[in-house]
Amino acid sequence: MKKLSTACQIIRNVKTFLSALALKIIYRAFFHLAMSLTTQYLFSLLIFVVQDSNLFSTNIEIHNIDTRQRNNLYIPQANLTRYQKGAYYSGIKIFNSLPMETKNAADNL
Repeated sequence: MKKLSTACQIIRNVKTFLSALALKIIYRAFFHLAMSLTTQYLFSLLIFVVQDSNLFSTNIEIHNIDTRQRNNLYIPQANLTRYQKGAYYSGIKIFNSLPMETKNAADNL
């Protein structure tokens, strides 16, 4: 965790001097080396959900019932395990498990 904090500090300090491409290289050098394969997969799924948000519906769009989960993404019915393990379904489940503050900040990729 200390390595990631140091990486964040370095990126904050140099972001005004470097191009976006250089910052991405620094990001990948620090973060991708520190993240496990599982973490990278989860991160990629969340990026997919945020970037392609037009593919997903919220619960309130599907039914007009005002519940605590109204802002969560709607999980379609799926009987096939293969579908449930796919990027679309898994991305919804992982996104819905995030804290509300993180979901609200997802608009700012």
